[in-house]
Amino acid sequence: MAGLSLPLRLGLLALPLLLAAFGLIAPGVYLSVLPLFALPALAVVAWEFAGPALVAAVGLVAVSPEYHVGSQATTVIALHKGAVIGLVGIIILRRGFSGQFNGPALAFVAGSVLPVVFGQLHPALAPGEMLRSLLGSIAPFVIIWARTERRWHEPMILAAALGPVVSIIAGAALAATGHKLFGLDQNNVMRLQGAAIPAFLGYLGEIGTFAAFAEYARTGRMRWLVIAGAAYASVLASGTRVPMATALLFSVIVLAFARGPHFGIQPRLRLWVLGGFFAVLVGAAIGPTLLARTFGQGGPQAAVNFSGRDVIWPLFIDAVSRFPMFGQGIGTGRFLAPEDAVRYLGSNAVHNEYLRLSADMGIVGVLLLVAGHVAWLSQDWRVFTQVERTVILAFGLAFALHCITDNTLIAPQAVVLYAWLATFVERARRRAEDEGRLRRRRAPLSDRQSAYSRIGSA
Repeated sequence: MAGLSLPLRLGLLALPLLLAAFGLIAPGVYLSVLPLFALPALAVVAWEFAGPALVAAVGLVAVSPEYHVGSQATTVIALHKGAVIGLVGIIILRRGFSGQFNGPALAFVAGSVLPVVFGQLHPALAPGEMLRSLLGSIAPFVIIWARTERRWHEPMILAAALGPVVSIIAGAALAATGHKLFGLDQNNVMRLQGAAIPAFLGYLGEIGTFAAFAEYARTGRMRWLVIAGAAYASVLASGTRVPMATALLFSVIVLAFARGPHFGIQPRLRLWVLGGFFAVLVGAAIGPTLLARTFGQGGPQAAVNFSGRDVIWPLFIDAVSRFPMFGQGIGTGRFLAPEDAVRYLGSNAVHNEYLRLSADMGIVGVLLLVAGHVAWLSQDWRVFTQVERTVILAFGLAFALHCITDNTLIAPQAVVLYAWLATFVERARRRAEDEGRLRRRRAPLSDRQSAYSRIGSA
């Protein structure tokens, strides 16, 4: 403290005494504001270690903290998404923007404005609700703007790939608190739940399969194939049928069409044989379980009755038919199901992203969001390798199909999905930047060699 002025030194010495006096005079208020005193320290840590903190924030999704806090789940999700937005903001301040065109986030912003200007807002939708819904909707996409350090690219992809494994480990650890690692569904079928519910584990497993199998096709490293196998096994164990199909579809498309220096005919042929062998084993092992989950005691109609889709889809279809073009404002989906239906279903989730977004932003908003994704991923199409292009196309098709039966963009796991995809794109962009700098360095040398050759010939 020798370099500090006398008033500042006295103030630093008096601060603990003042805090102690505050605690004695008003202990209740003191305890309520005590967590705020940690914010400056957290801000310093976030500023200095924004890269690893962002990786940790993405990895935290696998633990599903919102599932274990009861009525405070919405608050925990909001705090987590706020932390992700804040960390991305720090990275942008320190390192600048990535240069990627964030079409999805911009589409959400435009889609939230259109109902206000051209449509008719839902009467229960307040401005604060709309703003909160908008921030929650764009939170998964803000990572697209971040120019993350290269050394954190692989850890980020690894965090996405290992998400289902982390969820299972966390679920086993949480068993001490009463959490059940396995649960029974409506047809008494045992399903692996991980740290939360089978649907969350299945979504994480799907993302993990995308991330790990894409890395295997790109690098040929066996560890990525092992992680992809573990991720897909978690999907199978969760009993989530659509993620099973979409993760498998993604893998088959990459296997059939990707070509690269580490993904030639021999490794792909081995995978076809190995995949066929395991398909027979899996079919024999869980085929009856899948049939029971799909049909149960009620025949084929039971498949569409799960999660109350037969109850809630007509409500959203009716809302979309009344306001088809621009919807009734972002966040409308929370108010479309009556209270008795919510109590019966246990949720107001529509389990169809197209219906939810159409109710919020209309058909125009949905088309803007699709166009935003296309614009984002096509901007750097020239810098992708053939394997990377195949991965992106396979992802687009598989994810578009998954959106038909689940709320894939509003779920907490969407942060993991777009953290992986944004990192996948950013890495390709940085590789192209390196190649461009190398060509520019070589150009003067080739010019000098040409000049010397001309002088020699003269």
